[in-house]
Amino acid sequence: MTDPNKNRAIILAITETGLTQTEAAHRFDVSTRWIRTLMTRFQTGGLDAVDTQSRRPRTNPNSTDQTTITAILNLRSTLIAQGLDAGPESIWDRLPKDTRPSTTTIWRILRRNDKVTDQPQKRPRSS
Repeated sequence: MTDPNKNRAIILAITETGLTQTEAAHRFDVSTRWIRTLMTRFQTGGLDAVDTQSRRPRTNPNSTDQTTITAILNLRSTLIAQGLDAGPESIWDRLPKDTRPSTTTIWRILRRNDKVTDQPQKRPRSS
């Protein structure tokens, strides 16, 4: 039985058939603590709340803010329009010191936004 279906079966067994939490824990081979967690979720959010939840963090405090990303992309297009080098080191040198991420972060931002063209002849030997 998959986990969401198992969770629903546990809740339905407790609410409809009158199993105690301890009996349900033994029957479904889970801990009583997990049963209490499922019951709390069920009481606050209904049957849909007992489905498996994502473990992905809701926020990333280390991520680069959008204003810095926009500044990097605008600076890149400006440098290219002027015919200057628009690599990560050049962008890093021209950014204000208070919002200056590392050159690796700048390169990742450019790569993520498709501003870097791949050069397969420069790939590392290990690949």
